[in-house]
Amino acid sequence: MTTKPLIGLTPSYYEHKEMDRSILGKSYTDSIQQAGGLPVIIPPMIDDNDLAQLIQRLDGVVLTPARLNRSSIEWTVGSEK
Repeated sequence: MTTKPLIGLTPSYYEHKEMDRSILGKSYTDSIQQAGGLPVIIPPMIDDNDLAQLIQRLDGVVLTPARLNRSSIEWTVGSEK
């Protein structure tokens, strides 16, 4: 069995008085699957150490045009495999 690459996706994050929401268009996950990968939605509220550990396990990351709770520099610094 061939191992498929794990591709992280950044969802939009919206605070809401009843329940906060993470939103990601289905076309992103569909595209990753059609290309032969396994989409992994990266939780928007994640501890820095947990995020670093997750990034190390992923084969790639798609930074969607989402409302992020992190600056783009936090996604690139120290994330090389």
